[in-house]
Amino acid sequence: MHVHPVTEREMHAESRHAMTWWARVAVFSLSVFAFLWCAIMTPFDRTTGSRLFYLVNTLLFIVIWILVPLLVADSLSQERRENTLGLLILAGLKSREIVVGKSIAQALRGMNLLLVNAPIMVIPIILGGLTWTEVVIALMMNSAAVFVALSAGLLASALSRRWWRALPLAWLLSALLMTMFTLAIFIGEHMALFSSNPSNATARIPAVRLEMDFALLDWVRSPWQDRLDLQLNSATGAPPAAYGVDEGWWVHEMTLSAPNLPTALLLRALLTLLLALVFHRFAVWLAALLIDFDWRARPHSAAFVRWKQFWLSPRFLHALLRRRLSLAMNRNPIGWFHQRSWKSRLLKWGWFLALAVAASLVLSDSVNYAWGLPNALRWLGMVLLANIAYTAGSCFRHDLESGTMELLLVSSLSDRLILKGRIAGVAGQYLPSLVLLLVIWFTIFFDLPGQYFTIRGQLHWFEPVIFTTAAIALLYRGARESLRRRAPGWTWLLTLFHGIILPGLVAVLVTAISAFFVLLIGAGSGESSTVLLTANLWLWLAMFIIVQVIGTAISWFRALDQLRARNFSASFR
Repeated sequence: MHVHPVTEREMHAESRHAMTWWARVAVFSLSVFAFLWCAIMTPFDRTTGSRLFYLVNTLLFIVIWILVPLLVADSLSQERRENTLGLLILAGLKSREIVVGKSIAQALRGMNLLLVNAPIMVIPIILGGLTWTEVVIALMMNSAAVFVALSAGLLASALSRRWWRALPLAWLLSALLMTMFTLAIFIGEHMALFSSNPSNATARIPAVRLEMDFALLDWVRSPWQDRLDLQLNSATGAPPAAYGVDEGWWVHEMTLSAPNLPTALLLRALLTLLLALVFHRFAVWLAALLIDFDWRARPHSAAFVRWKQFWLSPRFLHALLRRRLSLAMNRNPIGWFHQRSWKSRLLKWGWFLALAVAASLVLSDSVNYAWGLPNALRWLGMVLLANIAYTAGSCFRHDLESGTMELLLVSSLSDRLILKGRIAGVAGQYLPSLVLLLVIWFTIFFDLPGQYFTIRGQLHWFEPVIFTTAAIALLYRGARESLRRRAPGWTWLLTLFHGIILPGLVAVLVTAISAFFVLLIGAGSGESSTVLLTANLWLWLAMFIIVQVIGTAISWFRALDQLRARNFSASFR
């Protein structure tokens, strides 16, 4: 197999990818934070090393299932989207060789996440309380998780051409595979316990939340949170919180059970790793089969064209739709691109319908609406902001990829009008949904119908203000990032960071410093805690808005400079 050229090409490309380096920094930072938090907040005793090891190992296990699909989700879809997959096949490479070469390179990227945590993992080993068996089992379990998560990313990338479709599909497959993976480990652990000491294994393991007779029937009867907790602890070795076990769960089992249990657990971990490799080989074969089937750009079938015309073409009020689109084109020709397609209209009114249906469903529940409606509105608002950030961060990407940007720049439209039109077009897509969210929120807050007095205290007047200012900041920052970068995921994360996270952190820092000086000089000692809390809240909100206004202005002027410079070939990468 000619795998080496594909692997070398992929490794050279990914070594220059910013996501590779930032993923390592993120994993290491999370591990250091968890390590320091556990070291500071828990007392130092003989189980300190074991607690630190299993905390970092559990965090690493969860991060693997999140980051590895993120790193792999665009490996094959990018080749199909940029029409380079056909060139690789015409060069004499088979689809299986392409998938294997890419999987090897991506597996090395995933293993880097394990190597980054090696310095942190050494410290608990030095502190003691661990055996070499536990370290080897943790290494094999995490390696198996890397291969299974890699398989989820490869399958999602082979099924989709667009990154924004491949990533959610990869995370969905990763969640399903993680559940099945941890369930298989959970069952394998119980089989190891029975095989090591079948007569008394059940009585030696404590049971608090779950009657652990290791029967599948009792596991099914338990709540899903308890089942997932037990499955995760079986895979990572961390002790369940309700069992009252200080040391690791694996060492606890080794202490209470038969002497040959460590060998059984090692064999279980080795079998898990081998099964993960077999499943990864099957995923590679399936991804190669999908690539063979759909690597050419085929036209749509006649049945699909008829289906699309029947379901997605306007069927009523044609004159009204043409008139509205004509007015939108005359008023904002750049923003008109965001309304002319059925996908844009579906996104616009789909969000409006989702907010209306969600609020109606929660209000119809007379038992749980008192706590469900505020939480539902907050979650819907956050998801709406995340969607705004992604759309704004991709508003110029298609123009830059297709060459439409050059045509716009040589037209009679000014740079300011191009940028303003794009931002206004994206804002028009989400304006009905945002207005509906604010109307629902203020209707409940001011208790206009006279029936929401029970939940009015759970809502705050400043949350709609945060949603509004954050949406505006995300629009401008997203337009700026879409002119700078090509990767949609990286653009989306940076837009969220500069539009929401960074202003929030700066506001928290300023508020904390202000509160510290107030306590230091003794000012406000006679004031009530409610007054001081209100003052801190006002200060935080003011700083949050000020930082967002400054960031919005900077994004606007830098995006204008980017358009005037005409140097997209150097900056769009």
